[in-house]
Amino acid sequence: MRDQNIVNPRVFFLLALLLSSYGLRGQSFEGTVKYSVRITGKSAQDYLKNEPPNGIIMHIKEDNFIVKLTGGRIARTFLFIGDSNHTYVVDIPGRRYFQRTYYEDTSGYKPVAAPTGKTVKVKGYDCQEYKVSRKDRKEISLYYVCDDFRVDTTLYSGLDGAKADFLVPGLGGRIPLMKVIKTPDMITSVELSYIREESFFPESFLIPEGFTNKRKRDPRK
Repeated sequence: MRDQNIVNPRVFFLLALLLSSYGLRGQSFEGTVKYSVRITGKSAQDYLKNEPPNGIIMHIKEDNFIVKLTGGRIARTFLFIGDSNHTYVVDIPGRRYFQRTYYEDTSGYKPVAAPTGKTVKVKGYDCQEYKVSRKDRKEISLYYVCDDFRVDTTLYSGLDGAKADFLVPGLGGRIPLMKVIKTPDMITSVELSYIREESFFPESFLIPEGFTNKRKRDPRK
């Protein structure tokens, strides 16, 4: 039987203080992050004709997260469930869900973000800039993160089906407060509107009861 008194209280206090000062607050971030999306560049006008989403809402709890694309012609909800190691597309109005997504990257490419040394203020937070370059796509992604908001990446150990910016290697689980994707023809800026810690019921990260399982890609375009 494990000795419940094995931890020295002073050691525990110092550890808690260290985690707090490092921005972890002793736990993984649980809450909501909301972004606005802006698209500019010489190809932006043609792209905007398709009415893409202009907002993103993300809810995070432990090894589960929901990403909602809002404001576009088609609203989409992506649900990653840690227990299944899978991302689903949930069509709430249609009461159905799809087991395959359009954003899956089958190239096997795993980006690693590197610090640029620059600091940028995003919604009052001092953020460090990290960069990922993809020469095959002529694409540069810039992530702006701070230590105040991060997830515990150990919760996602072995969960290769989880695709989220805070899991990009090099960011240390920090949630980007802004992301800028640059290509020769277009710039996509995803900027924080607000971020809030809150508690969720585990049931919020499950497929709603009664939804039909579609074992194919989401056909909506």
